[in-house]
Amino acid sequence: MKLEQAIVITGAGQRIGLALAQHLLAQGDYPLVFTYRTRKPGVEALLDAGAVGFQVDFNQADAVASLMSRLTEQVGSMRALIHNASLWWPDSEPNALQKQFDVHVRAPYELNQACLPLLQACDGPNKDIISISDARVVQGHPAKIAYMATKAALENMTLSFAQAFAPAVKVNAIAPALLTFHPQDSAEYRQARFDRLLLPMEPGAEVLCQAVDYLLDSPYTTGTIMSLDGGSRLVGQRLDSNK
Repeated sequence: MKLEQAIVITGAGQRIGLALAQHLLAQGDYPLVFTYRTRKPGVEALLDAGAVGFQVDFNQADAVASLMSRLTEQVGSMRALIHNASLWWPDSEPNALQKQFDVHVRAPYELNQACLPLLQACDGPNKDIISISDARVVQGHPAKIAYMATKAALENMTLSFAQAFAPAVKVNAIAPALLTFHPQDSAEYRQARFDRLLLPMEPGAEVLCQAVDYLLDSPYTTGTIMSLDGGSRLVGQRLDSNK
């Protein structure tokens, strides 16, 4: 028997993607299917909890076609598609733009089109595509040029797919700033990041889960880029106003 009204998350084997997958599994409302690039402890935890996992390398030309072949064997309809797979590759390295384009642009573009029939087959009132972008897209980053450019393309595709798939499927994006530090991050680095926020805190993955819950529940939200940045985009304006 195929899974019905499944939520499919790409890149859910670690950190934010893993936390989101575990959050949705804990709710128990929908079957969960996820992709991962390398088999890490988080992957095993999701499989043990009942999720269905597929190993996928979106830098391979046939990645989406291969994934869809396996996905349609096990899934009859989809409640939501969440693009969380992400890759940062230094601009100084060969093929940096292509590698990140494959993950942030080509794969979501192809998956949106390929999964549309599965989303339309869902008998619930809401069907969603949600992409995870980056709050720094609106500012750029001198050390992450290709990364930011491809995330910006992902946000623009959100706007276009929202128009193309309406009213059957809602299409939105979430653009988080730093949500969790790495264990090796120094106290100085952490304070420097806090200094760039109106809400100086490490919010954790919970705020992303809350944003996803809102978009899944809302019947009237599409074509939105939801910022989760602690007010960082306003810090410079506040400093300018105090001069």
